[in-house]
Amino acid sequence: MTTTQNYQYLTNLLTKLELKTCVVDIKTLRPHEEVIAEKVNQVKRDILSRGYVKYPVLVDLKTFVILDGHHRVEALKQLGFDKAPVFFVDYSKSYIIVKSFRKDFNVTKQLVVEAGLSNRLLPPKTSRHILVRIPLPSSFVPIYILSSSRYNWCLPTIEKLLTFNTSN
Repeated sequence: MTTTQNYQYLTNLLTKLELKTCVVDIKTLRPHEEVIAEKVNQVKRDILSRGYVKYPVLVDLKTFVILDGHHRVEALKQLGFDKAPVFFVDYSKSYIIVKSFRKDFNVTKQLVVEAGLSNRLLPPKTSRHILVRIPLPSSFVPIYILSSSRYNWCLPTIEKLLTFNTSN
């Protein structure tokens, strides 16, 4: 397969992931904000008492930058889980907008992506992402799925994308 064919194949895979909920390896996700320890502890208690993760983490499908759900991801890591439910969006599209939670910050999509890719995290609760006319679906993913190697929804696709992204 040529580089052009490989790129087209991967682009098609990305398109299929858009607006889908998947269970992915936490290590593939890139945060753009710091977290608040108290909030992480609260989320950990909620996850353990429920036995499931109610909402997926909102993630850009091209960069794997976390848009919403930093505290859920950190809680899952601290609880020893290696997977997280995510809902993929194409951050370049107009159906997702970003606003600032903080008056002292002007948040843009570019700033969010740069923070995630550079690992220079923004302060906690800096950005607020809003899906326009698209409801974030509840996932209700049981926690036993997040620690089992038997459950890898969409994972083969993501591993191929990461291999392609790191080799070029």
